[in-house]
This record gives sequence, C-alpha cells and structure tokens, in this order.
Amino acid sequence: MQSSNNAAPGKQQENSNSMFNLLNDSNITPLPPPSAPPVIEEEPSPVYNKPPEYSSAAPGRDLDAGVGTTNGLVTVMDPSQQQGGSSKFKERQRCQMYGVIGLGLAIIVLSIVIGLLIMRAVGSWKTADATVVQVSDIKVDEYDYCKEDDVRPLDVGETPKCELVYVCSFDFRYRFTVDDDVFFGSSAKETDYEEVDCYEDMLIEQEFFANSEEPIEIYYNPKDPSDNDYYEQVDGVLAGGIFILVGVLAGVSMIIFGVSMLCCGRCCCIE
Repeated sequence: MQSSNNAAPGKQQENSNSMFNLLNDSNITPLPPPSAPPVIEEEPSPVYNKPPEYSSAAPGRDLDAGVGTTNGLVTVMDPSQQQGGSSKFKERQRCQMYGVIGLGLAIIVLSIVIGLLIMRAVGSWKTADATVVQVSDIKVDEYDYCKEDDVRPLDVGETPKCELVYVCSFDFRYRFTVDDDVFFGSSAKETDYEEVDCYEDMLIEQEFFANSEEPIEIYYNPKDPSDNDYYEQVDGVLAGGIFILVGVLAGVSMIIFGVSMLCCGRCCCIE
C-alpha cells in the first residue's frame, strides 16, 4: 500500500513536466488571430436616363409631374395648360347655356306672333240655324277591308279579297240668313265602315233631313258667311291660344333649365 502511494506523486510530477515541455516547444506553430469578415463592395446601380424623345418637358423640369402616355410615349402635361384648357371648356359651356336661354326667349316670341296670326287668319266661327232645301238619294259603296290602312273600293260585281264592308251616304243642301243676307251651303252624311248593309239605317237619317221642319245648326265664318259647313270647324282663337301656350311653356322650360345650370353649376364642368 505504501509503495503505490509513493508512485502516484511521481506520475503527477512527470505529467506536469510533459505539459511544460509542450508549451516551450519551438516546433509548435501558433494559430493565427481571428480575421475580420470580408468586405463586399457593392456596385453602383445603373442610372437610366430617359431619351429626350420620350418627354415633352423642357430641360430641368420634373419628368414625373403630370405624366401620361400617348401611343407608348411619355407625355408631360403642364398644370397651367391644363387649367387654361379647363377654363376655356367651362366658358364654352356657359356660352351654350346663354344660347339655351336666348333660344327659349325666341321660342316664346315666335309662338306669340304665330298664334296671333292664326287667330287673325282663321278667327272664330259662329253658328246659325239653317233650313234643309234639298236631299240627294242614298249612295251605297262597297269596300274590300283588309286592315285599317288597307281599304280599297270595289267595282260593281268585284269580289273582295278580305272582308266586304259598306258605306252609306247622302248629300244635302241648306239655306241660312246672316244680317238679312241669305247664304247657301252643302254637306254630306255618311256612315262608318259597316259589315252589314247600312241602307235601312241611312234611310231613316235621310227622311229626317228631308221632312223635318226643325232647323239644323251649321257653322260659318263671320268674315265670309259663304265659308260654312254642317260640321264644326277648328276655332282659330282656340287653335292660336293652344299654339301660344305650348310655345310659352317650352320657352320658359328652356330658360329655367339654362338659368339653373348657370346658378347651380351642374352643367358638365361649369363651377
């Protein structure tokens, strides 16, 4: 036991000497110090210069301001030019609205003038009591009725292609007095297209005109009583008044539209 304990210190001393010799050995090459990471040089990014034909801007002006494209080329719009063009467009729109107002005024004036001319030329027809002095025989006409705008009179013995219809009529002559002056007139009575023979019904009408002692009412032009008819004619005053009313309403509507667009600024780009 004692011999083994004495040998252990000897081995420890031998190991220490070996380590000391290794540290002092000149054949051992020391490790180099840690080096810094390699520096990577960045290449400068290429600068793209736009060819002069791709820009309409003057030298020194920012090419990115107001850039548009036309046919693949870059077009630079000058803000002052844009504002000037917009102003001209707005001014043109205003002029159009003034034109609408002027047209409305012209329509009103023309409608009044034409309406007064109609009143003066046609006038208002008056009524008078007339006496029937002559009645013709009843005439029966046959027609080939295919549709409303396709009606053809038939000759005697002709066969219709569509539908056979009848029209019965007779003429009569009357006499009336205006300011102690005697005037004559004539007119006719006829039926619409009838599917059955209308002779019997028209015969009753004819007998009434021929035998009645009661006068019939006719219409005549007060400026020329020889211009008369059994049927009511267009009243010149009424026709002229309607013409004036329609024209005035149309003109006023145009004026209101033009003024509202100018005042409210709702016409396209008008502000």
